[in-house]
Amino acid sequence: MTEQVHLPEWAANYLQYIRVPFKEASLAYLTEICTAHHNRIPFENISTLLRYHEYHQQGRLEQDEKRFVDQLMQLNAGGTCYMINSSLHQLLNQLGFPTRYTLLGEGHVGLLVRNPDGQEEVYVDCGNAAPFFEPVRLETYPDQVSQYAGIEVRLRPGDEPGTYTYYRYVDGQLLTDLVWSFDTRKT
Repeated sequence: MTEQVHLPEWAANYLQYIRVPFKEASLAYLTEICTAHHNRIPFENISTLLRYHEYHQQGRLEQDEKRFVDQLMQLNAGGTCYMINSSLHQLLNQLGFPTRYTLLGEGHVGLLVRNPDGQEEVYVDCGNAAPFFEPVRLETYPDQVSQYAGIEVRLRPGDEPGTYTYYRYVDGQLLTDLVWSFDTRKT
């Protein structure tokens, strides 16, 4: 098992902020990270609005995990799907989880994380105001429902292998503007 001292400072601070100790990569550890992440880091857009002028000068958001962790520590601010999930992507890779991006619909970014045993890729989304407190096991548990406080998200297989559709319900009602398709074969 790798010692935490080998983690970059930003990664060690990230773990400290979400109050999760360094451990060997496993599905149980990934679940612990997801749960802690949702409990400690808000999905919000105020931090993005604070960078409005910078964004328009560059024409895009620049992902910077060090800056993200500094923002956590100094402002207790999280971010939108892109900022949160891209920083989580970097952290998970540092912790030994092979991770890649997936684009849902026209503009939501989620993560596909390879289970350390190599047998399964799971969906992780901490940059969402939805209840993804644990990885979604797309391949081995396709009927899994992520739910909390009247919100349900279901990721259902599409017609082609590796394709899925994201369905979000609030109090049992489907939000048709939040039905997104995605293809795990593309990143």
